Amino acid sequence: MEKIYNNLIKNSNKVRGCMQDDLSREIYDCKVLNTLTYDYKYITSITKDKIDVFEELKRQLEQYKNKCDIVIDGAGYYGKSIKATMTDVEWTCVCDRTVSDTEWWNIPYMSRADAVKRYPDAVYVVSSMLYGLAIEKELKQLGVKNIINFGRYISKYGEVNPKQYYDVFKFSNDEVIVDIKRLGINGEGIAYYKKLAIFVKNALPGEGVNVRITNIKKNMAFAEVIDFKHTAAFRVTPKCPYYEACGGCQTLHIDYQKMLEFKRDGVIEAITRYTKLNLRSFEIKPTIGANNQWGYRFKSALPLKVVKAKTTVGLIAPNSNVIVGIDSCLNQNDIVNNLNKKICELIDECHISVYDPKQNKGILKSLVVRVSHFNKEAQVTFVVTDKKANLRELAKKTMELEHVVSVFMSYNEEDSVLIFGQTKKLEGKDTITETIGKYKFELGPDTFFQLNPVQTEKLYDVVKKAAKLSMKETVLDLYCGVGTIGIYLSGLAKRIIGIEQNEISIENAKTNAVINKVRNAEFKAGKVLELLPQTLREEAVDVLVCDPPRLGLGEYVAKTIAGSGIKRIIYVSCNPATLAKDLAILSNNYQVNSIQPVDMFPNTSSTETVCLLTWNEKK
Repeated sequence: MEKIYNNLIKNSNKVRGCMQDDLSREIYDCKVLNTLTYDYKYITSITKDKIDVFEELKRQLEQYKNKCDIVIDGAGYYGKSIKATMTDVEWTCVCDRTVSDTEWWNIPYMSRADAVKRYPDAVYVVSSMLYGLAIEKELKQLGVKNIINFGRYISKYGEVNPKQYYDVFKFSNDEVIVDIKRLGINGEGIAYYKKLAIFVKNALPGEGVNVRITNIKKNMAFAEVIDFKHTAAFRVTPKCPYYEACGGCQTLHIDYQKMLEFKRDGVIEAITRYTKLNLRSFEIKPTIGANNQWGYRFKSALPLKVVKAKTTVGLIAPNSNVIVGIDSCLNQNDIVNNLNKKICELIDECHISVYDPKQNKGILKSLVVRVSHFNKEAQVTFVVTDKKANLRELAKKTMELEHVVSVFMSYNEEDSVLIFGQTKKLEGKDTITETIGKYKFELGPDTFFQLNPVQTEKLYDVVKKAAKLSMKETVLDLYCGVGTIGIYLSGLAKRIIGIEQNEISIENAKTNAVINKVRNAEFKAGKVLELLPQTLREEAVDVLVCDPPRLGLGEYVAKTIAGSGIKRIIYVSCNPATLAKDLAILSNNYQVNSIQPVDMFPNTSSTETVCLLTWNEKK
């Protein structure tokens, strides 16, 4: 890392050489340190020790105080310095070149053009050293008469070439030795230099690694492994031949039991980062592992690719659009793998063209295969670029394959190779049947259902235990999908109310209720943020269960739930970060009792959690 710092100093001298006074150079050095460490204490050091820099600005502003509005132009480093130092000035707003109306240090923050329109007679304090002259010129063109260019008071060197300035912070191809401290949310190792986080793929906590910096951003850098100085005892050799190339798995180089510990640690890290919760006030339990680390996925949705004149399924490589062709995947059920291979052979036999994104030509984009863990029935869907595509021969031959009971075609006009579009049946049954515990669920081709049905039962058992139902409770199931959680709890509740935006899923939920002879469940189609307040007004809800998408509840829904007074909340999350952000709001009125991580997707960095919250009567 020392090499990076030395390079920084060396390159920064190019900029410092343009400066003609010691004060400017000192301020610049503080800014370099701030950029490298992302630590704003350097702002304080400038404003505290070099207050004389601001005396001239104060003197200039005296003639305008209490006479007109005063605006800071620039919300960057020097804008912060001015605001922090000159606390006796009543600032009207801060503006920048392009920005939406918002707040900045408790004053309005808007675009330069909007500020001038609203406050044409204000005095504008230009805070930029680098672009001060250009900003001053632009303000004059907008009709501003009163301008104080702060940059002129703290430097005599004038304008610096922006490219030269930003080159200071480019470290690509630098080699450094780092110690990996923890695991990131995507399975990468994280090292630190001061407060600069370096993300290293395929590195593990406790390892010393010689890395090459490949990219650096504002407060983080990315690196690749050159060699290991020492390795962790829990490092294992990945079983998959495609591990380094594809983006399907992130943790095959970690012993499975150790990976379960890391998944729990990731939840702790998210809670620590995004909330002020006392970790000693509740339990984050050990991660519930899977009985089988391999072959747990009963559905695949994979893009198609032609490799050496033969069609194959593939996975998209990390941080790219490149499709890596694969023969099979260790995470997928054997029936899924075999069907993928045989159907690809049928595609070639029927001479159906595969979509080439570079040439924007071809019919077949993706192959989706879903297999029932319950009865081994398979459902096949071809994602196509042409809704008039003739797949009759291919569909008939696919139906002849063992396990296949239905074939669908889905027209997708989007750029993505995986997105479903308008779907129609070509052959066979409308649905296949899957089970969770004693309950059966009918699944169409575009129905959302957990990919790991065995582990799903463990997950729902955690939910059931946390709910503590006694046949007397009304349960509100938010983001209910096809009704799986609500139906799973129905035998222990007085009433189930499910809310889901997707209308097709709600129809499936109603069908599933009929199939399972569940008569105490009601399912509503609509946006949660719209139906939730209405439902809370009309119903006396005892227990709320929510399983939102990866983005979490969002501020509005979280605040609505936080003010509901519902006795028990069970929050099922597939993203510890958004769970933590929502808990920061919910914990204003609720006590977090426990968090149970569940490994739904072994060999990946994904972690499912079940969080129990209870209404805090004291708040």
